Amino acid sequence: MDDDYPFLAQRCQEAIEGIAFAVDELAPPLVEAAACITQAFLQEGRLFTCGNGPDAALAQLIASRMLAGFEQERPALPAMALAADSSSLGSLASRHGLDEVFAQSLRALAHSGDILLCICSGSVGGNLLRALEVARERDMTIVVLSSARDGSLADKVEPGEVLLPCAGNTLARVTELQILALHLLCELVERNLFGHYHGN
Repeated sequence: MDDDYPFLAQRCQEAIEGIAFAVDELAPPLVEAAACITQAFLQEGRLFTCGNGPDAALAQLIASRMLAGFEQERPALPAMALAADSSSLGSLASRHGLDEVFAQSLRALAHSGDILLCICSGSVGGNLLRALEVARERDMTIVVLSSARDGSLADKVEPGEVLLPCAGNTLARVTELQILALHLLCELVERNLFGHYHGN
C-alpha cells in the first residue's frame, strides 16, 4: 500500500489538473452545445448519440441521463443511444456492414432539427464518419465530443458544428474529461429547460 500511494496520488493530481486546465477551452462550446440541444427539445427534436467501444457506453450514459433525469426530477427528454440495441446493430452490420450501422439508424429515425452527438476518444471509426455524413444530409445539428489529438474525430468537424475537445496525455485522462463534459452538458440542458436547480 505504501509503495502504491505516490503512484495513486500522482494519477489523481493529473486528473485534477486536466480538469482544471480544460475549463477555459470547454466552457464556450459546452454552453453552445447545450443551447442547441435545448432548442431542439423545445421544438420536439430528439438527441441521438453514438460511439464505439467505451465511447458507446458514454453515449448510453448521456442518453440515459437525458431520458431518466439527472440532478432533478423532471419530464423525460427524448434521447437515444444508437449502439444500445445489440440485436438491431447485429442485423444492420450483417446486412449493410459495420460502417453503416449508425447511418442506417439515422436514415430511419432522424429528421431535420434533431441532434447527433458523436463521441470518440481514440481512432475514428468509419461508422462515425458515415453517421456524420447522414446527419448532414438530414440537416441535423452535430455535436462532436472528441480527444484533441491529431487525426481524431475533431479533424472532421465542419463549420457550424460544435466541437467539445477533450485534451489529455492518456486515454484515461481523455475519458475522465469526457464524462465530466457529458454530465455538465446534461446539467446545462436541465438548467435551460427547468430552472437553476443546484441539487442537495
